[in-house]
Amino acid sequence: MGRECLQILLNLNLSEEDKKKIDKCLEALENYFKLTRNLVYERLQRFNLTVKYKPGSQMLLADHLSRAAQHETFEPEESFQVFSLELESLDPMQTLKVMPERLDKLQRSTSHDDTLQTLKTTILTGWPMQKDQVPIQIWEYWSYCDELSFHNGVLFKGSRVVIPKLLKPEVKSRIHSSHLGVEVSLRKARDAVFWPGMNAEVSDLIKQCSICKKFEVKNQKLPMQSHELPDRPWGRVAANQFKLNGKEYIVLVDYYSDFLEVQRLEENTSGSVIEFFKEQFS
Repeated sequence: MGRECLQILLNLNLSEEDKKKIDKCLEALENYFKLTRNLVYERLQRFNLTVKYKPGSQMLLADHLSRAAQHETFEPEESFQVFSLELESLDPMQTLKVMPERLDKLQRSTSHDDTLQTLKTTILTGWPMQKDQVPIQIWEYWSYCDELSFHNGVLFKGSRVVIPKLLKPEVKSRIHSSHLGVEVSLRKARDAVFWPGMNAEVSDLIKQCSICKKFEVKNQKLPMQSHELPDRPWGRVAANQFKLNGKEYIVLVDYYSDFLEVQRLEENTSGSVIEFFKEQFS
């Protein structure tokens, strides 16, 4: 499959702008189906399935179903309708592990949030083609328009719940309750909730916490280590490589006089480095 896709890509004369648009569309499709995919997985949990792969070289006898297939034809629309009905019966609220009273509070807060109600209306009626046609109060959601959905009084970004303004302090407090630091708290938040600017707000809250500051892991700075002064020039040297403006260089420093030699390397190979040292010590 990968070779076929690569062949198609190589035969398409696309500009960089076209490729960016295609990448954005693919990302939007992936985010759109992510929640549905998780729901399908949950629905499959009611079956006790065991899937085993057996390569063709080990298939000594063809299975009965492939040889005795029925020759009746089915309209493709029939199977599609069955699949559509199955998807419609899936409720995304099933993945929301929350107590009934908290769900009720979330639904009420969402219904009283003017910004989220405007966002809900835009989602249900369809997003405009241009950002300047979107209501100003939901401009910050424009970048995520392909990931947003509305189900049973709750807004979702993918599988994450969009938090109303009224509940943000409570949610931030719950995220920070374990005092696990910025990275762990953000990781926990990104798995469940969303609102624009969430990362910055959670980070600022944790940085102001005295308990988190007390137990913050800090990298210890190594003390400067002095060395013995050689008794003559070039008795001891140090060398290192560095890159400047995309070009490779090597520097050699004399410990006695701090005199240095810098030379550009045409090739970043061990052979080039060896030739440099031969020139210096010959």
